[in-house]
Formats: sequence, structure tokens, C-alpha cells
Amino acid sequence: MPQALRLALNADTTPLAISDTLLFKSFEERAREAADACYPAVNLDRQEGLTPQRALEIASRLGLEIASGFFHAHFHLAEQESAILADARAQAEFSRAAGQDCLFVSAYVSPPERHALAGRIRPDTETALSQREFERMARMLDKIARLWKSYGITLCFHPHVATYIEAPHEIDRLMEATDPGLVLLGPDTGHLFYGGGDPLPLIERYLNRMGSLHIKDVRREIVDKARRERLDYRQACALGVWTELGRGDIDFPALFSLLREKKWGGWVIVETDHTSLPTALDSSLASRRYLHDQIGL
Repeated sequence: MPQALRLALNADTTPLAISDTLLFKSFEERAREAADACYPAVNLDRQEGLTPQRALEIASRLGLEIASGFFHAHFHLAEQESAILADARAQAEFSRAAGQDCLFVSAYVSPPERHALAGRIRPDTETALSQREFERMARMLDKIARLWKSYGITLCFHPHVATYIEAPHEIDRLMEATDPGLVLLGPDTGHLFYGGGDPLPLIERYLNRMGSLHIKDVRREIVDKARRERLDYRQACALGVWTELGRGDIDFPALFSLLREKKWGGWVIVETDHTSLPTALDSSLASRRYLHDQIGL
């Protein structure tokens, strides 16, 4: 029987009136926002002083499930391998205790050289990883995925603008270089678009290898402006490149039609990052209403 779509909120959203960078929120704040916006589940990341048991207590009190979480590292650096593997094991212990069955993983967000070129990466870009670094990253991802599999956790690689894996050719290369039985794809519709891809064909191409999905809307005019004026990632965020579902240029009805036609199931995580609305809750509510009214979810 096909797995169902499992909806959740990643409550990272920050109003642009406050900041164009993400602000720290406790898990209790995140969970409260998800519950108030009528999401059935919420993302969980490790935070200082937060135990899996405490996270489960908070989620249960608010009537929420715990969804996926994040894991970031400099996977291409040989000198960090031991530390990364130790942290990956600690993450697996935490996630298993919290009941998580998949984790989004990305190459460490926003190295300065990629931050400056966000959305403009081509195959001949000099700031790409070397062949040796790329192969090292692929081997590390396979190792971590094999470790996590023993904990019942799936590694879903998350291409992200301003990291070393954002453009379509980089995604294809990583998928070819990693074990398809271990490393799945966990794409984000907004980052695929900003990174230079067409989200629907790319998702369809990797649907059998897609373990989870972030849904984020994006404003084409801001992406075009960022490319034309050679803006960096933070400048594009400050201009409001991200927006609530249905208010940008991602064709979500077509996306969900594809997912349902192909009977794909897994975590579907709503994420906005930055909003022009007065509060993060306003943003989460707007996306939730869109999914309910237009998608039937």
C-alpha cells in the first residue's frame, strides 16, 4: 500500500521587518506555531538543553507528530571526517529517540564564495568542489546513510542555494556518485527554482529516489533581479525572494497532481524562511489555507 503524504511545518520563518536571516526559536515556539496554524506535525532539530523526551512531551501536549530534522556538515573536508561521523551518530541517537525516520542533509550552508554566486552556478564555475572533494563528500554521505539506516533513519540530501550542491548539474552529479539504496533526495521546490532548475521535471526524474520534500514558493522577479544584478543570497532574501505557498511562481497544483498520480508518499514540509507578512504565524497560516483550499491537503 502506498505511503501517504505527511504534512509538517518547519517553523523557521522570520518576518523581513525583523531580519533577513533566520532567528533562533525554541522547539516549544516552533511547535506552538505549527499547532496554531493547524499543521499535524513539526520539524525537530537538536537544540542545547532539549532532550528527545522533552520534545515528545511538547509535541504530544500540542497534538503534533514530530517530522524530520536537519543535519549539516563540511562533508568534503577530510580533516573533519571523524568529527562528522561522531556527530552523525549523536544525531541518529537523538532522532531515533524522538521517533524521526528521515533527516534532511545539506552541504554546509552559505560558504562565502557560493553565497556571492547564489543562483548563478554553471558547470564551469570555479567555486565548485574539486573532483577529489566531490568524491570525498559522496563517500561521506554513503557512510552516514549506512550508519543511519541501522537506526531506521533515511538520509535525504537537500540541495540548497548558496551551498556546494544547488544547480541541476550538481544534483545530477551527486545522485550519480552516491548509492541509490542509501542516499535519497530531499529537494526544496524553491531552492530548485532559484538554483536554476525547473522543479517539476527534476522532481519527476528523481521521484523513485525522493525520500522527502520541502515545499517553498519563490518570486521569479526577485530571482531574475538577483541574477541580473549579481546579488548575493542574503540580498535576495532581503528583497523577499521567498513567499507563502500560492503567492509565487511554483506550480503546486501540478506538483501535487504528479505526486498523487505516481502514488508518492513521504514527508512534505512547508517552509518559507522569510516573510513580508507581519508575523511568522501569519505566514504559516497563509500557506496552510492554500494547501487546504487549493490542494485538498
